[in-house]
Amino acid sequence: MDKNKWIEEVLNSTEGMSKAMPKRDLFVGIEQKLNRGNKKTVPLRTVSLVAASILLLVTVNVMVLLSGDDKGHSVVVQQPNQETMAEYYGLTETNLY
Repeated sequence: MDKNKWIEEVLNSTEGMSKAMPKRDLFVGIEQKLNRGNKKTVPLRTVSLVAASILLLVTVNVMVLLSGDDKGHSVVVQQPNQETMAEYYGLTETNLY
């Protein structure tokens, strides 16, 4: 029964309330601010410097990629076998005893 009473109290708590109404000139003020156009522009010098930096970066990357090892040499990496691993860790026959 207490639960039903609580529900009724909550539902009735909004009686006598009305919707919030904005000031009459609020919408007009917002439209004026939008139409005023506080547009921020980026200086041409800044745009030029950014474009030049990107172009330089791309050029250097392409040059590095094209100037790879043209001699056809390849690097051979030897995989360690059991003997070299045993020597590296000092696991020779003389050290085991």
